[in-house]
Amino acid sequence: MEGITNPPWVYGPKEVGEWIDATYRGKEEKIKKKENIERKKVEIRLSGGERKISKKWIGIFRYCEEDIEEVLSIVLKALYKTGFKRLLYANIKIEKLGEITLKDLENIAVGIDKKRIKLVLAKGEIERAYVIAKRFHPCKRPSTIVSMEKALDEDVSRFLNIIKEKKVVIHDVLYRH
Repeated sequence: MEGITNPPWVYGPKEVGEWIDATYRGKEEKIKKKENIERKKVEIRLSGGERKISKKWIGIFRYCEEDIEEVLSIVLKALYKTGFKRLLYANIKIEKLGEITLKDLENIAVGIDKKRIKLVLAKGEIERAYVIAKRFHPCKRPSTIVSMEKALDEDVSRFLNIIKEKKVVIHDVLYRH
C-alpha cells in the first residue's frame, strides 16, 4: 500500500499499522537512549625483566630482586598512550606534577634507586591509575601492580594490548565493580 492518502479508518488493522509507520517514525528509527557507561575497577598484576634470587639474607625468605626500571617505563608509556597524562602523586623526586609529556615519563623510570615506587596518574576527573612497583618481592608474586579506578573497558583493553606487545608477563587481570 505505497502512498496511502486515505485516512486509516477506511482500511483494516494491517493497513492502519502501515499508515502509522509511514506517517510517523518506524521502530527502527526511534532514538536509542544512551546506555549507562559501565566503569570498573581493574587490577592488573605483571612482571618483566630478569628476576634474580638474592644469595643474601633476603633470598633465604624466597624474595626476588627485579630490575623495575624496564617494566616501569613500559607501564608508564602504555598508560600515557591509553590517555593517563596527568601525574597526581609520586613518592620519588620529580620536577613537576600535573600535565606531563612522554619524555617526562621516560625520565621518571631512569635511575630509580628506591625499593618501592608508587605513582598516581589521572585521565579525566574520574579515572585514575595507581602504579606500585617493588624491587624486592616474594618470588611467587608479581613485582608491579597497576590498579585502574573507574576505567572503561576500551582503556583496559588498549593498555593490555600495548603491554602484550612489549612481552611483559601478565599474571592476573581482576575486574571489580
